Amino acid sequence: MRIAVIHSRYADRGDEALPAVMANIEKTFGALDRAGEAGADIAVTNEDFGNIGGHLRDTRDDGLFAALVREVEGLVAEGLSARAKRYAGST
Repeated sequence: MRIAVIHSRYADRGDEALPAVMANIEKTFGALDRAGEAGADIAVTNEDFGNIGGHLRDTRDDGLFAALVREVEGLVAEGLSARAKRYAGST
């Protein structure tokens, strides 16, 4: 059995929250693709691989965390689902 453990260094985009979150998500999706292509039976990552939680207590914008979640929740669900389907049974 092959197991891939993925935890990437978070992108730092300064004051621009959404580009940093998107970069983190895309980075993890790339790592998941590489794990699938390498024949991993199981791939795990940290639960907040977009690092949205890093914006939970942003005092400049009380609604930033909720806005980020709304912006990426569908993308994350669809991206994970697509990868699971793509690599299921590929080993």
